[in-house]
Amino acid sequence: MSIEKEIIWKETHLKKLNALRELNLPLSNKRSPIYISSIKNYSKRVLTIKELLALRYGLDYVLPIVTFDDETFIANIETLFVNLIGHCSDKKDYDECDIDEAIIYNLTPEQLFVANRLRKHCDTFKQHAKKSIRRFKKQTDPIIKTLINLSKDDSIYITRADKGRAVVILDKLDYINKMEKILSDTRTFIRLDSDPTIQKEERLQRKLLKLKDSGFITENEYYFARPVGSQPGKAYGLPKIHKDCAPLRPIISACNTFSYKLSKLLAKKLKHLRTNPSIVTDTFKFVDELKNLEFTNEKIKMVSFDVVSLFTKVPLARTTQLILEKMYGPE
Repeated sequence: MSIEKEIIWKETHLKKLNALRELNLPLSNKRSPIYISSIKNYSKRVLTIKELLALRYGLDYVLPIVTFDDETFIANIETLFVNLIGHCSDKKDYDECDIDEAIIYNLTPEQLFVANRLRKHCDTFKQHAKKSIRRFKKQTDPIIKTLINLSKDDSIYITRADKGRAVVILDKLDYINKMEKILSDTRTFIRLDSDPTIQKEERLQRKLLKLKDSGFITENEYYFARPVGSQPGKAYGLPKIHKDCAPLRPIISACNTFSYKLSKLLAKKLKHLRTNPSIVTDTFKFVDELKNLEFTNEKIKMVSFDVVSLFTKVPLARTTQLILEKMYGPE
């Protein structure tokens, strides 16, 4: 099924489902159907139909493989055959042999029969697989070409939304201006003249070694948290498409930073402190809890408080003090 036909098919069924939902609603509650686009374009570029079709699956979508790996396929089948009937040649897997050296196979009539049947099934499988690949290739090649051309446009920035899996297109200049405004907040970020990653890595290595030698952490914990080949963190922003002007949520990716593994170790050790029954882990749990509540007053309203850039405004000194009090008691 081509992409255009698939879209028409999905839209037709969506209309049918909305019509059925309307039939089951009281007259006072009937509403017009809501269509939510998975693509949010805030840039000056006008997307073509082909570009919209290529982006509609989202940034996590993986296109089908359009090549058949003959070498891997043959190697896997040979491994399967050996596992089924055992070694049937004068060479083992770990034996060295020349490229042009002939390998002598010693097969019984029954093994030859199994080998021939396996070869026929493999040939049939390859034919069907390559037909499917050719069919997918006709569909994926235009998508890949469209995405490549779209990626060459330096005036736009394509990313995902802060919440959900929507694809968001921003003007790159607008994105850079918003990020510079966030990073220019001196209460949260400080400009450095040099990269202190190596010095901080060596300092943490010495500290962890002292903790291991004193018995405060185990040897396994020491080797797990010990940083090697650290890199600076990376900052980027995710647009909040549910708000006006799509402000950015600052994200600091700490992967492979000098303290990344140590933070994972600490998170595991502090996990037992997060036992507050009011914590909601995700939206699904929140909805389930709402269903179990009984409201006797029709005037009850649900209120949501939003803090701008909550994570960057957490008082670190006070947070550290609270953790120490939870772990060891008040001073």
